[in-house]
Amino acid sequence: MKRTLLYTILAIFCTSSFYSCKKVEPLTDVQKCPHATDGLIIKKWASVVTQVDKYNAGGTIESTTYAHPVGFLQIKSGGAYSAISDGLSVTGKWSIDDKCNLALDAGGELGVTFDIVKLDADSLVISQKSGSSVITQKFKSYSCVYQPYIAKKWANAYTQIDTYDSDGVTLSGTSTIHPVGFFQLSSDGTYRVLSDNVPLNGSWIANEDYCQITLDSATSLQRTFDILKANNDSLVIRRKAGNIIYTQHYSAVTCPSLTELEQTWDNVNIRTDYVSGGVISGTEYIFPVGIFRLNADGTYNVDSNGTPLNGAWQLLDEAHGCPLVLDNGAPLQRSFDVLKITTDSLTIWRLDAVAGAAYTQTYKKE
Repeated sequence: MKRTLLYTILAIFCTSSFYSCKKVEPLTDVQKCPHATDGLIIKKWASVVTQVDKYNAGGTIESTTYAHPVGFLQIKSGGAYSAISDGLSVTGKWSIDDKCNLALDAGGELGVTFDIVKLDADSLVISQKSGSSVITQKFKSYSCVYQPYIAKKWANAYTQIDTYDSDGVTLSGTSTIHPVGFFQLSSDGTYRVLSDNVPLNGSWIANEDYCQITLDSATSLQRTFDILKANNDSLVIRRKAGNIIYTQHYSAVTCPSLTELEQTWDNVNIRTDYVSGGVISGTEYIFPVGIFRLNADGTYNVDSNGTPLNGAWQLLDEAHGCPLVLDNGAPLQRSFDVLKITTDSLTIWRLDAVAGAAYTQTYKKE
């Protein structure tokens, strides 16, 4: 059994010598411990971190390791509990003795007993001494009210990448990347992603019981993310892949104002990426001479190497992801994502799925 699996609250791992397991006796006097009756512990708790402190013979900590299991512990009012940790689940009975020790069994006589170190409305901390080690597990009050916020367009902020050693516990390195793009979840169950010029789209489903979203369920590309945070302004999701944890941070996309767009923009360059299945097979740049003018009356003018093009433009609202649409409803209709706009520059992006090409068009203010 892998060492990482031992860092859970699940009594099923009593077969391991890492935990101190014993026969769990039925609770006889619950009133002696207020935690069992005041309702604080009876709720769903989300796993935060497991800390293992190893002591030497002199009683000094010689090493500390951390694990970040994905899952929860649910203490139910009827005396039952359920738990999930990194995809493994267990159910059983729980009880609290007169010293406020929490005992969990796995449906049999053997179980694990923990000291309750901290318990309030927002957090639960339990610990157990096992040989020369003390295992401390921290939980937070489980909250998964994300449905009102998540279906929208999110701009990439940054991704933190934590790499662990082969034991799955020791952190060997952390890095941060800042991919350019967005993550759009639509209410019809579809999604779009752009990350450093690589586009991807598919379907998504939510599982509020586990506070997760899954992309491309039941396909070879299936990925499941834990939702760590979701509100009007930000989204944070996390995914484990082998010994690597990816924590992806996003901010809500806000539409540019019409006055920001209503400018004459000089062509800088157009990048064309040839894409298939989320992979770029080739890239080309062109540097056309000309302009892209967005007029206040809803018309536009394009001049590219002497070739003119005129039509109508509009900016859709945040519910639609703020796309810049040219010639809406016409045979030449094109929809662009606004990747960047400043006082002196504009970058827009468009995917032509039929041609298998994505265009990133960069302009500067005239």
